[in-house]
Amino acid sequence: MPRSLLLADRAVEIVADRGVAGGRIAAGEWEAVGALVQKHLREGEFECGVVAGIEAIADVLARYPPGARRGANELPDAPVIL
Repeated sequence: MPRSLLLADRAVEIVADRGVAGGRIAAGEWEAVGALVQKHLREGEFECGVVAGIEAIADVLARYPPGARRGANELPDAPVIL
C-alpha cells in the first residue's frame, strides 16, 4: 500500500467539513493538534506524528458529537425505499 506525506510546505493543515467548521470547535483545539503533529515531524517521527494527529482529532470530535446542538440525528432514521 503506497503511503506518502507531503513535507514541501512545512505546514500542518487540518481541513474540517461543514459539520465542524464555523466556530463549533475552538481554533485553539485545532492549533493544539497541529502543534502535536509538528512536534513529532520535527523529530523525524513521521508515522507517529500522523497517528498522534488522527487520535487527537478523534478526541476533539468525541467531545462534540453530531447533533448535540440540535438534539437530533444528522440523517433521518426513516428507511429509504429505492
